Amino acid sequence: MINQRKAGATLSYVNMFLSIIVGFINLPLILRFVTKGDYGVYVIMGSLIAVMGVMDFGLAGTMTRYYTKSMTIHDDEKQENTLATGAVIYGIISLVAIAVGFILYPLLDKVYAAELTVRELVLAKQMFIIMMGNFIISISTNVFNSAIMAHEKFAFLKIIEMMKTILNPVLAITFLFYTKNIVYVVVAHSILNVIAVTLRMVYAFTGLKIKIKLHYFDKELFKAISAFAFFIFLNMIMDRIYWQTDNLILGAVAGTAVTAIYGIATTLNRYYLNFSSNIASVFLPKITAISSKTDDMKEINEIFIRIGRIQYIIIMLILSGFIIFGREFIIVWVGPDFLEAYYFSLIVMVPLIIPLIQNTGISILQAKNKHAFRSIVYVIIAALNVGASIPLAKLYGGYGCAAATGVSLLIGQGIIINIYYEKKIGLEIRKFFKQILLMSAPIFAVGIASYFLNTLMITEKLYILIPKIFVFIILYFLVVSRFAFNQYEKDSFGGFAKKILWRARK
Repeated sequence: MINQRKAGATLSYVNMFLSIIVGFINLPLILRFVTKGDYGVYVIMGSLIAVMGVMDFGLAGTMTRYYTKSMTIHDDEKQENTLATGAVIYGIISLVAIAVGFILYPLLDKVYAAELTVRELVLAKQMFIIMMGNFIISISTNVFNSAIMAHEKFAFLKIIEMMKTILNPVLAITFLFYTKNIVYVVVAHSILNVIAVTLRMVYAFTGLKIKIKLHYFDKELFKAISAFAFFIFLNMIMDRIYWQTDNLILGAVAGTAVTAIYGIATTLNRYYLNFSSNIASVFLPKITAISSKTDDMKEINEIFIRIGRIQYIIIMLILSGFIIFGREFIIVWVGPDFLEAYYFSLIVMVPLIIPLIQNTGISILQAKNKHAFRSIVYVIIAALNVGASIPLAKLYGGYGCAAATGVSLLIGQGIIINIYYEKKIGLEIRKFFKQILLMSAPIFAVGIASYFLNTLMITEKLYILIPKIFVFIILYFLVVSRFAFNQYEKDSFGGFAKKILWRARK
C-alpha cells in the first residue's frame, strides 16, 4: 500500500509537469492549423461542458470514502451494494445530463447567434454533441474510478492519465494535419477517453474482482452520501464559475476572437494554481491528527505560517517571472495576436496570491469540519462575479471579465475568509501577513531590478528567452535565500540542493 501511495503521489507531480509541458507545446501547434475564431469556439464549448461537470455533485470522492469503509469491515454484500447504489445515482445523473443536453442544444443559436458566424455555430453544435456524449460516458462509469481509488491502485490510474496526456495531442495534431478542422481535437479526446474508461472497467472487474449488485436500497447510505457530498458540490460550483463562465459570457457578448485570447489566459492561470495546491494537500492528515488530540492552535498556526511562507516564495517566483518575461513568452509561444492574454492573466494572478499562499487553511477547515462557511461564501461571491462579468464584458471585453474575477477573489478569498480564519478558527492572520511583508522587500527588489534589466534585452527568440529565465530563477533564489529565508527554509532548501548535487556527482 505504501508503495502505491508513493507511486501515486510521484506520478501526480510527474503528470502535472507533463501536462504543462505538453500544453505549452500543443497549443501553438493547434493554432497553426485553425483560425483564432475556431479556437474560440473550442474554448466556449469546452467551458460549457466543464460547467456541466458540477453534475458529478462531488460524488467521486464520496463514493470512494464509503466504499472504503465497507471494505475495512470486510462486508462483501455492503461493498456490492455501495457500488450498486453509486451506479444507480450516476445513472440518474446521466439521464438528467442527457435531458439538459437536449435543452441546451437549441439554445446555442439564441445565445451565440449575435457573435458567432453561421459556420462557427455549426462547429459549436458539432463539438457540443461529441463533448456531451463524452461527458455522459465518463460520468456514468465513475463508479469504477471510485472502486479503483478505494483499492489504492493509484499508479494504475495515474499511468492511464499520463498516457492520455501524451497521446491526446499526438492524435489531435494528426487529425488536424489532414482535416484542418477543430472538431477533430474533440474527437481525439473522446476516443482516448473511451479507451481509458474501458481499461478502468476491465481492470475493476478482472483485476480487482469487484461486484456490483443492489441487494437493498440503503436509505442511510443515500442520505450520508448526499450530506457528505453537498459542500464538495458547492466548492465545485465555485470553481467552475470562477474559471469557466467568463469564457461562456465572452463568447455570447464579445465573440470568438476575444474568447480565444481569454482562453489562453485561463490556461496560464490554471497552471499558476496547480503549483500551490499540491503543497498544501499533503498536510491534511497531520493537521487532522493534531485537531483530534487538542484544540490548541499553536502547532497548527506554526504549520499554517511555515507552509504559507514557502508557498509565497514559489508563487512570487512564478508571478515575478511572468511579469518580467510574460509578454515575450506569449509572443514566442502563440504569437502577438494573443498578447492581451498577458494582461488578462495578470489581473487575476495578483489577487490570487492570497488564497494560493493560504491553501493550508482549507485543510485546517476540513480537519475541524468547519468548511461549510467557506463553501457558502465562495458560492455567493462566485455568483456575484458572474453578475458583474456580464455588463463589464459588454463594456470592456476580456478586461471586464478579468477585473470582475480579480475583485471577487480579493473580496471573498482575500478579506472575508481571513476574517473568518481569525475570528472563528483561531488562525493568527495578522502574524501571518506580518511574516509575508517581512519577506517581500528582497522579493520585490530582485523582481524590479530584473524587470528593468530585461527591458534592455527584449527578445522574440526562444533560445535567448529560456537562458534569461534560468538566470532570473538563480538570481531570485540567491537573493531570497540570503535576505528572506528563515532557518527552517534555509535547512529545507539547502538540504534539497545538496541532494541534487550529490545525485549529479554519482
